[in-house]
Amino acid sequence: MIKLGKSKVSAFRAERKEAGRRIDPRNAEVGFWDVEEVDPYGILESIPPCCSCTIEGQFARSPDSNGWVFFEDLPDATREELSYMVERFETQLKIVNIVRSGDLTPDERELYILTFETLLKELYATQRGLDPLKQLLN
Repeated sequence: MIKLGKSKVSAFRAERKEAGRRIDPRNAEVGFWDVEEVDPYGILESIPPCCSCTIEGQFARSPDSNGWVFFEDLPDATREELSYMVERFETQLKIVNIVRSGDLTPDERELYILTFETLLKELYATQRGLDPLKQLLN
């Protein structure tokens, strides 16, 4: 990415916030990677060592966003909906891993699958479905 001077940083962040308003959580992609806390887009020319702190940055994008948008630059409702989806998705993956481990009794396995299916129904009611996860249980 091209590094920007101070005069263009505000304009860049404003453009990312505007792009965030166009993100529809139903067709958004979410990504996580390490970033500088004070410069999540990596656009500053330099960061003083005393201000350097790496965090896990959460980003979203959609076909209309023209690139990734830092979660903090998203509207509250969009950020909350995407966070909810990520939380449910991570829970589903944990359930899949437990079921696939083979360490469960048949009753425990059935309980985990019912829990998984309940989470899927919640997501189907509000979001796009995650069919590939269902296949992992077989």
